[in-house]
Amino acid sequence: MTEKQFERYKEIVEEIKVLKELLGFCGNRHRVNGLCHYVMKIFKKEIMLGRETIYFDKPINVSDELQERIIDVIEQYVDEKEKELERL
Repeated sequence: MTEKQFERYKEIVEEIKVLKELLGFCGNRHRVNGLCHYVMKIFKKEIMLGRETIYFDKPINVSDELQERIIDVIEQYVDEKEKELERL
């Protein structure tokens, strides 16, 4: 493994680590045993879209259906990154 590949490997491992921690709480396949299925919320009070900034008074609740879709996409992304690690 070259130095460049090793650096890429480390980046992917760090990114996957954070995502798997999230999925440990609310994921389907990566859930840690004994943990509840927490409702996802967007806790950030502001979102920047280009030059516009949108401010919120309270966290935004995410519906169960949307939450499942988000989780599925994150799990697919983690799977893709794990396959990339295997190729390195």
